[in-house]
Amino acid sequence: MKTIRNLLLIAACILISTTGFSQKKKNVAAFYDYEVECMGTGMDGTQLIKVWGYSKKPSEAVEMAKKNAVHAVMFKGILNGKPGCMMRPLVTEPGAEQQHQDYFTAFFKKGGKYLEFVTVSSDGSIDPKDRLKVGNRYKIGVLVSVSHTALRKELEAAGVVKALGQGF
Repeated sequence: MKTIRNLLLIAACILISTTGFSQKKKNVAAFYDYEVECMGTGMDGTQLIKVWGYSKKPSEAVEMAKKNAVHAVMFKGILNGKPGCMMRPLVTEPGAEQQHQDYFTAFFKKGGKYLEFVTVSSDGSIDPKDRLKVGNRYKIGVLVSVSHTALRKELEAAGVVKALGQGF
C-alpha cells in the first residue's frame, strides 16, 4: 500500500513539473493578428499607419493596435496603402525575434517601451467602418503615427539591428 502511494506521488510530481510549472518561453510573434496600411509619411521620420487591433474589449483592441503598428514596422514592413511608408521591415535578420526574445517580451509588455514610438491619431470611434464586432471580439481600426527613425535607433542601441553605417 505504501509503495503504491509513493509511486502515485512520484508520478504526480513528474506530471506537474513537465506541464503547468515548466518555464517555456512563448513565441512573441504568436500574439500578433493584424492588418496595416500606409496612410502617409511625415518629415520627422514618422509613418502614418492605419492598423487594426482585435480584442474582446474595444479599449484593449486599441492598445493592441498600437503594438501591432510597431510590430509591423519592425518585422513585416508596410506593404499596403499609399506609397511612402517603408515597405522593408527594420528587423531583417532571420530568427532575430526569437534570438532577442527577452528584449521583445519586455518591449511589448503592457505599458512597455513600444509606447514611446507610437502616437494615436484616431481611436476608431469616428468612422463606423473602423469599429466592428467579429464573433466575440472587436476589430478596431486605428490611425497611428510610428516614429520609424527613433525606433530604428532604439533597435540599434539594443543590438537587434546593425547601424546603417556599419555596412554588410
